[in-house]
Amino acid sequence: MNLRVVKLGGSLFDLPDLGRRVEVWLAEQTPMPTVLIAGGGMFADAVRQFDAIHQLPSPTSHQLALSSMELGSQALAALLPTLDFIREADRLRLGLASAAQGICADSYVGVWNVIDYWRSEVEPTLSLTSLDWTLTSDSIAATLAHRWQADSLVLLKSCDRPGETVSDWAQAGVVDPQFTTAALGVNVTWGNLRGRN
Repeated sequence: MNLRVVKLGGSLFDLPDLGRRVEVWLAEQTPMPTVLIAGGGMFADAVRQFDAIHQLPSPTSHQLALSSMELGSQALAALLPTLDFIREADRLRLGLASAAQGICADSYVGVWNVIDYWRSEVEPTLSLTSLDWTLTSDSIAATLAHRWQADSLVLLKSCDRPGETVSDWAQAGVVDPQFTTAALGVNVTWGNLRGRN
């Protein structure tokens, strides 16, 4: 599918000019229908602090952490008000179909709040052992890029790429342990958004 999935690392939320940096990065890319998926960042950190105090069962704390991605996507959409905010997968399908038919520009971009789709369409097909803190927004984005047969997945992070392979990235701890499996068959590239001016 002619689709670019961009996973924005939640660690970038502390950048005062994050919206501008994303807009500049998008303007530099080859025009292609694009969806942005936000990590949980500081919202997920709040869940981690809560869990450290209350020692919740892992599936419960993980579900709370996934909810932080919804806050992340809403926060990102607030910084990029000219972009579509996509809550339902059908709206994304419609946008992609319109781009494919030339009804809208190839540069169609939206911020996708993926959690409802993830919980209803993807999570039920996974082993329960996968639903813990070893699965983060990076693997969720990779899984969705694979399911949607996206042309590429871009990870926008706060650091330079720590090696050439996804295994290198997992060993360095900059993607979660499940990413190497989730990203199989996906064309993954890396960008250090924090390192840009």
